[in-house]
Order: sequence, then structure tokens, then C-alpha cells
Amino acid sequence: MARVASALLCDAATVREGLLHILGGGITRLHRPEYPAPMQVTLVAQIVLTPVEVGFTHDVSAVIQTEDGDVVVEANGHLEAGPPNPLLEPGESVILPLVINLTNVVLAVAGGYSIEISVDSVHQASLTFRAVTVPAI
Repeated sequence: MARVASALLCDAATVREGLLHILGGGITRLHRPEYPAPMQVTLVAQIVLTPVEVGFTHDVSAVIQTEDGDVVVEANGHLEAGPPNPLLEPGESVILPLVINLTNVVLAVAGGYSIEISVDSVHQASLTFRAVTVPAI
């Protein structure tokens, strides 16, 4: 079954030649002077596919919700590994990088939030973070 090997919030991320390039990874607190406020972060994940799963399209969703379970936003997409890499050994898994820009997602209030990540309708990972109010500098 496709699975999420890792996921985190970061300042920015790009993918080049299958490699995930992360800037400022591991964000767990968003400091904003007032709310509502944009998140201004990027969600990254690495999705592991077994050799059997490589030839299929996989549905991915990321749901941001409050600690009360109210949905802020849901991002849905599809992942495809593309043609098989001839350099892979028989039985070797494939890791697909996933980048979701959350820069303009607006959080209404300070508090606790989670991001729930599913692959092919199976929950795979949860990330939690806090949005806190800090004085403007």
C-alpha cells in the first residue's frame, strides 16, 4: 500500500529530478500579529510506492482542520510515478515527492490545527501545528 514516509511544514520547497529541496523545514508554530492571517508555508511529503503500485495513479488529499475538527481547507490531487526507472532493482520501492503550497490559506483564529494526509482514501499521516499571536515588530 502507498504510504507517507515523511511530511512536514516548511518555508518553501521545490522538486528537481525527483529530489525534494526544502527551505526552513520543521515548522510547528506560525507566529502572526493578528488573525485572520495567511499560513505562508508549504507542505511537503514523501510518498512511497511499491513496485506493483508504480503503474497506477494515486489520489492524495491533505485536510487542514482546527482542533475542533472544523475543516479550513482540503487539497486533493493525483500522483503518478511515470514510466518505470530502468535503474531500479527488482522489488525496489519508488519515493515520490509531494509539494503543496499553503501560502494563501487563511487561518481565522489562533489555536491548534492539524493536517491530515490520505493516500488512496487511507489516512497516512497527521501533522499538528499551532498558530499563535505575537506582537508586530
